[in-house]
Amino acid sequence: MTSESPASQRAIKTVQLSGDLVIIGGGAAGTCCALTAARAGLRVVLVQDRPVLGGNASSEVRLWLLGATAHMGSNNRWAREGGLINEIMMENLWRNPEGNPLIFDTVLLEKALDEKNITLLLNTAACWSAWTTTTRALPAIAGPNPSRPPA
Repeated sequence: MTSESPASQRAIKTVQLSGDLVIIGGGAAGTCCALTAARAGLRVVLVQDRPVLGGNASSEVRLWLLGATAHMGSNNRWAREGGLINEIMMENLWRNPEGNPLIFDTVLLEKALDEKNITLLLNTAACWSAWTTTTRALPAIAGPNPSRPPA
């Protein structure tokens, strides 16, 4: 935690990071995107404005990842997601048989922290700025590394 003396004004703390992909939002989709990209070798910065990952599936909201099991109201108990969602759900089932939402938070957090190619920024607001080339303009925070312009 950072502690500072009282002041009438403070400069906004800025940190410049570089990577191949910036993902704004650490909900289920953002977290899975970051994990997949990092495993493929991309350097990922994952920005989440909350203290936990998972979005609606986190302990803050407490809606479980359902995917295929709740598709179109079918509630098919045999339907299931594959891939990374299945990996996360199996890890959670093994470590969290009681279904405690706080433990699910730690499962997602540890998945992100275990990937060496992910820089995780929790409780962090993302600000947008324009990055322009002669051919197109991209939001810098959602585009490629500004030190390497697109081809």
